[in-house]
Amino acid sequence: MGSEKGANLLQTYRETAKVFSKTSRLSNKLWYGLAQEMPIQWHISIDRLGIVGALWSSQDGSWSSGPPVDRDGLMSPSDDRFQAWIEETQCSVLQKKSRALGVVIHLHDNFHLHEIKDEFVGEGVDFLELDELLRLAPESALSADFSQSGDRRLFCALPYWGALPTGRRAVALQATPSFEAFAAGLVAFGEKLDIPVKVAVTIAPLEVLRLYRNFDGGSEASHQTGKIIIVRSVDSFLLAVYSESHQLRCVKQVASAGEGGLPLHFGKILLNLAASQELDSPSFEFIDVTRGTVAPIDLGSVTEVSCRELVYPEGNDVPLEFLNRLNNDLEGDGSHDDSALIDSWPDRSLYSLACDDPNLVPSQAVLKSLMFSRILRLLVVLAVPIIVGFCAVTAIKNSFQDHWKVGKSDEMESVAEHEKLTIEKKQIIYLSSLLDSRAEGWVPLTALLDLFPESSGILISSFDVEYFSVPASKRAKTLPMRQTWRIKGHATREGLRHLVSLGAKAKIEKVFEEISEWSESESYRTSVETRSLNVVLQQKKEAMVGNSHIPTSHAESYDKGFEIMITRDFSEKDPVSLVIKVPRTGGGA
Repeated sequence: MGSEKGANLLQTYRETAKVFSKTSRLSNKLWYGLAQEMPIQWHISIDRLGIVGALWSSQDGSWSSGPPVDRDGLMSPSDDRFQAWIEETQCSVLQKKSRALGVVIHLHDNFHLHEIKDEFVGEGVDFLELDELLRLAPESALSADFSQSGDRRLFCALPYWGALPTGRRAVALQATPSFEAFAAGLVAFGEKLDIPVKVAVTIAPLEVLRLYRNFDGGSEASHQTGKIIIVRSVDSFLLAVYSESHQLRCVKQVASAGEGGLPLHFGKILLNLAASQELDSPSFEFIDVTRGTVAPIDLGSVTEVSCRELVYPEGNDVPLEFLNRLNNDLEGDGSHDDSALIDSWPDRSLYSLACDDPNLVPSQAVLKSLMFSRILRLLVVLAVPIIVGFCAVTAIKNSFQDHWKVGKSDEMESVAEHEKLTIEKKQIIYLSSLLDSRAEGWVPLTALLDLFPESSGILISSFDVEYFSVPASKRAKTLPMRQTWRIKGHATREGLRHLVSLGAKAKIEKVFEEISEWSESESYRTSVETRSLNVVLQQKKEAMVGNSHIPTSHAESYDKGFEIMITRDFSEKDPVSLVIKVPRTGGGA
């Protein structure tokens, strides 16, 4: 195992050295930026009827026409097209020094909304954790059955910051990446040319929602009654419900009738949506992002609701969603605790590549460390002969001095004193090891409140903590230890979500770090390299049996049995390991 680990480290070093010597990642920090942060950005808007592209340059903050691209180019691109696209984006804005390209794909219709399971969208939901779960394992969080097709599906969470107390607090966004060959090919070709190419995929109607306060016809008075904003694309209508405090409460997607046509009874759909979200007399505002590819409609004249169309000020020659990158007028009033997330969420990309994974590509800090290590190695190579020569000359010169000449009696006395001090030091280390705090009995009992709050919907039936030694090698001077926590109990459906979070190793490590802080016990720290932690969570459908303390009617709600096993291993090099070799007590001259 040791040789395998050494081989992996050597391979990682070689790959890092290759990236250091053959790419510009060390000098060009844009390799580690987002597509929306690149100095040259190629924005591409896609719907069923057409594709529109434009280039944005940070040099003068202006837009220009982008490289020609059609649907065939997106679906089955070639190396010749990749080279032509990259060269044109670099040359057309006269910024060759930038050597970077951000590609932002704005989807109009190639996305869907999916309901999320109740246990993941209730009060107190962590939107970042939910977003990560949808990206990694969407089938575990979606309400409807999700069967993976041949294409990879992209998911992320859309939070409802202004949701009703009894309403859902998020919905899942899903896109089918028919453009993935185009995106991955651009990135790969950029790697070949040593040019950072970053790709992001966003939902155009959501981006347009961030801009609506810049539209002509917007009314601040509608904040007092709430509003429903209708964003029209070629294949669907996106209905966004905003609360009286101007926060997103709900989003619905309604399919168009034909190419951009109104669905049947569209007015009733709007009124029913307003009633379900408890808005008495909301305002209705309409934004058309079809770019004139379908026949215009007047919602106010064909529905039973009064609807005002919002028109962006003239003078903009690019699609509305492209202007989102320039918009500083942020959603929300900044009073929400998660205002930073509210502001940035519409810009979150549904798309990521393996080449952006920090575990696969060395970071700029790692490359700088490699550079400094090479400089240090060169200095050491130059300094060693000088230091060795100086020490040799000094030793030869001092060997002729009188104070270097030690008598036999002085030598024996010095050796005896050294042996005596060495024995005393070993005794001190041994006694200190025996007195180290390892197993305070009150700490695990108190720690249960950190793991299972009183209102978590979980009942503990048994809790065992064991400490025992682990066999060590014959030459070992210390004894490894193992600590196990075994917790059994039952949980309600409401407590299941909290129970699932305890199955994550990172969650338990965080709890143990907190225990170490308030108990002032170093033995509970998990950030020590000589310690390891493992968590095993087992669940089974097993209703709790009532007893004299818990009535059967109440026990039946605890229908999920579980067992959590937490194992902590302390190696023989750990500060709290037991010293097994007792030092001798004699000594002296």
